[in-house]
Amino acid sequence: MQMRRPFILLFLLWVHCFTLSAQENIIPSDSFVVSGLVEAPVVFHFSDLKDYKSVELGAMEIANHKGEVKRVYKSMKGVMLTDMLAKVKITSPDARSLNQYYLVAKGSDGFAALFSWNELFNNEGAASFYLVTEADGESLQHRQERMLLIAAKDVRKGRRFIKALVSIEIKRNQ
Repeated sequence: MQMRRPFILLFLLWVHCFTLSAQENIIPSDSFVVSGLVEAPVVFHFSDLKDYKSVELGAMEIANHKGEVKRVYKSMKGVMLTDMLAKVKITSPDARSLNQYYLVAKGSDGFAALFSWNELFNNEGAASFYLVTEADGESLQHRQERMLLIAAKDVRKGRRFIKALVSIEIKRNQ
């Protein structure tokens, strides 16, 4: 029995490492494209973020749907998503139709989150959505999760915490 113990422990360690790596299948992204109901797709690169006003976001706890804290950042800086989206010409038959528009943000790992047009452009919540440029005093430029999108005012930020953002598609619910 004593001889099997090290093998069992080694096997359990291997299984644990395998499951952890499966949860973090993130391919770094240096850019994302905004497409869908737009006049022309627009590509934003990480280097473009320096052209926008950077805002101090403070400390952030990233919690899942159960409220379990998964990551803690001591400090963050970011660029408002709406400032960047101002460069995108959304196609809409009329202003009233924008009430039916929503955006789907996707990360390189396939994780996706939804945002309504009104949530982004028609309330105080617009000041909640940021592309993170710096975390814990370090630029995200060389980190795996760069092009990080966060809904800073969400209670459980993990639900709309997109690592390695690759696309935002603008759609209409009809």
